Amino acid sequence: MYADIIVDITHEKLDRVFQYRIPERLTGKIETGTCVEIPFGNGNRVIKGYCVSVSETCSYEPGKIKEIIRIPRKDMDVEDCMVALACWMKKNYGGTMIQALKTVLPVKQSVKHMEKKTLVSLLPKDELISVLGECKRKKQTAKERVLEALICQPRIPYEWVTGK
Repeated sequence: MYADIIVDITHEKLDRVFQYRIPERLTGKIETGTCVEIPFGNGNRVIKGYCVSVSETCSYEPGKIKEIIRIPRKDMDVEDCMVALACWMKKNYGGTMIQALKTVLPVKQSVKHMEKKTLVSLLPKDELISVLGECKRKKQTAKERVLEALICQPRIPYEWVTGK
């Protein structure tokens, strides 16, 4: 089995498919849209590519065909319809196939956990009230609002403080 792969290199001269042999261990796992790692160029540098079709016939001399290395675990596959959309975009709008594929690929593959910050008063309530009086005397309205909120609630979301 052979796979037609579009390499993940944005360059006008590389805007074509390259054919790679599918090894026995990956037979049945590679289909249209699968992200794969392949040896590329004279130095066999390992790069990512996307399978655009799978066939049983070889278009080149079989001795010159390189083999797909592996399927990376963390990358998401592109659905068949996304590959078709990328081909249509390339044909109608120009550009390279990899640019079109990157346009239709999911943007984020992992989401970082966002840290929630809160503001907590370390002063007792009577000291907060005295500091609030001093802020009112000096007409420090932003500090007043924060101190009034801290007097009412022991914890304030950080977004509330930065937003107001």
